[in-house]
Amino acid sequence: MKTVVQKPVFLTVVLMVLFLLNTVNAQNGSKTVPGANAVKSLIAGINSENYGLKRNCIYFAGLYRIKEASDALEEVLLDKSEPENQILAALSVYRIDNDEVLARLRDYARIQENTEVKRMYLAVYRQHQDDSGIRLAGTGQ
Repeated sequence: MKTVVQKPVFLTVVLMVLFLLNTVNAQNGSKTVPGANAVKSLIAGINSENYGLKRNCIYFAGLYRIKEASDALEEVLLDKSEPENQILAALSVYRIDNDEVLARLRDYARIQENTEVKRMYLAVYRQHQDDSGIRLAGTGQ
């Protein structure tokens, strides 16, 4: 009868040790690379009609610098129905550092009717230009 009681205790101790080891590994700063399914889900979320999901996916695409999301983010930049998402998408594209999309931001600002979005597009574009100049100066080119 004693072994029956010890099995749950042993199992609990093993699970606690595994949990603690996992916590220590997470604190070491190891970078997790999102898998292909996670990237697909993120892009699907950016294209979603669900406002909250869309907004969060735009944010996380920039936070984790998911280059594959650049096309979906560019579509958001052109969608004039949600100005707050346009601004967030511009910031995410800046964080991803997609030169092609960032170069088109100035053109998108020209066709933009919302003054706040236009101002942010130009600010992000100018900051990218400044950053590019600093990079070129730092490399000796």
